[in-house]
Amino acid sequence: TVTVTDANGCTSTGAVTIEAGVNAAAEIPGLRVLTLFPNPAGGVVNLELSLENAAEVRAELSDANGRKLWSEHFGKGTLFDRQLDMSGYPGGVYLVKIWVGENFVSRRVVKITH
Repeated sequence: TVTVTDANGCTSTGAVTIEAGVNAAAEIPGLRVLTLFPNPAGGVVNLELSLENAAEVRAELSDANGRKLWSEHFGKGTLFDRQLDMSGYPGGVYLVKIWVGENFVSRRVVKITH
């Protein structure tokens, strides 16, 4: 439980869950940056990826049932910037898998509806 007090003395208390993060660079050798934002997202999710050395990169988006909804081969390079349009999908939790060569990382993305 966390309690926050502002300059006027007003307080608010709430529960906060903190999940230990996994460093993507530790999962994939040569990975400098992997960013998926915003998360949660209402529509478009930006994927930014930076590598030390050029490598083949591909990604896919799956729903909570493991059904592949989207995939793309980005080609070989060191910098990648893509937008994943999730506006056509219902609210829920999705999985983005990013392959760098033969290694991959998975990240959850939450789609919200307005």
